[in-house]
Amino acid sequence: MTGRWEWRGCAYPFDITDAGAIAAVSEAVRRVNEALTARASRETPGVGALDRLAADAADYCALVELFFSVLFGEEAAGALFGGRRSMEEHGDAYASFVAYAAGELDRLEAARHEAEMRYGGMADALDPPGR
Repeated sequence: MTGRWEWRGCAYPFDITDAGAIAAVSEAVRRVNEALTARASRETPGVGALDRLAADAADYCALVELFFSVLFGEEAAGALFGGRRSMEEHGDAYASFVAYAAGELDRLEAARHEAEMRYGGMADALDPPGR
């Protein structure tokens, strides 16, 4: 069930059934959570509202770039965003990946359900009662 996540001309192989891919997502989420914890402990005294907004936008983009870099390699953020630091663009990319992964999980569940419906009785037929 090898798939490819595609976004704005970039494509990355991603197989939701592969243990390595699942581990990579877990690692990406762990690294983002670490970065969020570090950010929460950082103080920016005397910063105006626009400076704070710019810092928040940069931090948000950095978190999304970290996620994709851990998941797909260091060059992924550059390929996906080309140096742009748009919260909307970064959010759209992340939402696209989440939707793709959810769709792959739905396909996997549908395939599992179809196999159970088609072949579920075979196990009972091969293992007669009283055995």
